[in-house]
Amino acid sequence: MALNFPLQVWKGAEEKPILIHGFGATEKIWTNPYEEFLGKGTISFDYVLADYEGRPATPYFPLWQFRNYCLSTPLRKFSSRPSPLWEFLKDREYNLLTWTQAEPYGSISLAVEELNGIVRESEVIFGIGGRLILVGHSRGGLVARKWIQDHPDARGRVEGLILLACPNRGSRLANMGDFLAKGIRAIERFIPADLSLDGGRVFLGLLAFYEEITGLFKGVALEELHPHSPFILGLKSKEFEEQRSRIRYLNLVGTSTAFTKLYRISTRDIGELKEVISLIDSLPKMIPSAILPEEIINGKGDGLVSKEGARIAWMGSESYREFNINHLRMLIDHDVRREIIRFLECRAANI
Repeated sequence: MALNFPLQVWKGAEEKPILIHGFGATEKIWTNPYEEFLGKGTISFDYVLADYEGRPATPYFPLWQFRNYCLSTPLRKFSSRPSPLWEFLKDREYNLLTWTQAEPYGSISLAVEELNGIVRESEVIFGIGGRLILVGHSRGGLVARKWIQDHPDARGRVEGLILLACPNRGSRLANMGDFLAKGIRAIERFIPADLSLDGGRVFLGLLAFYEEITGLFKGVALEELHPHSPFILGLKSKEFEEQRSRIRYLNLVGTSTAFTKLYRISTRDIGELKEVISLIDSLPKMIPSAILPEEIINGKGDGLVSKEGARIAWMGSESYREFNINHLRMLIDHDVRREIIRFLECRAANI
């Protein structure tokens, strides 16, 4: 089956993961997340991963009034940063496929049909026989689940599904865009619009980014990702199709809402840093937590998806794991990768 979009392919010797990106992202979240941009290019992906290792470092803000402040260091500045998941799996000789969805902000049904074409094309690329592992981040997991439900004749080729921070029951953020924009607006006044980095500039328009996201939530995302949307209810009504497929599942969920942090550098001791504010887990300090959705309450959500919203009712505890990381760090976390490899290396007794 001819496809009208390019595929990223690596031919190894093991199982064949197909990597499915989430809402508004591209294939770069798998192949090179340190060059990915979110919100239609308004913010660098690795600036919203929170602190990775050690203390924050330069760059500092170029404006004199902010000379004693710095942000969480972007991961691209760390020599010890994790390799992209694509390279991690490639080094372990797994066959790999991924692509950028033709309409990353479009409906799930469009991505499902693209996935259907890719599953068929995988036979041409890797040969007939062998089985696939689907890996979906965020909305990408919903794309995979919908494909499994809607294509009973083809799903026999799939051995397993790995869900990374997937809103299986929807996300309450889908109907709280205007409310959250007010909180983000309060945070952004503490953070300058840009900073110097390697002689260039990196745009950090946090409000513009979240206005972009909340604007999207009023459109396609509101229709599909709201907990009571026809899509989410329809997915739930056909869960029996997934159960009887005998496909193995792994559901990995984050519980930290800490993203980018702003620090003040002590004038008395340049080595002393004090956290001033953090995106998104500073919101409960400004807005009563009783009216906040669990998606943005630390310990209950990852900033975009709540742990309850990620659960699948019929799935046993052996297929469910929680990690103290945010929605995006799921893509580069060492412990998450350990679980992914354990799953890929496992063979169910009935397969």
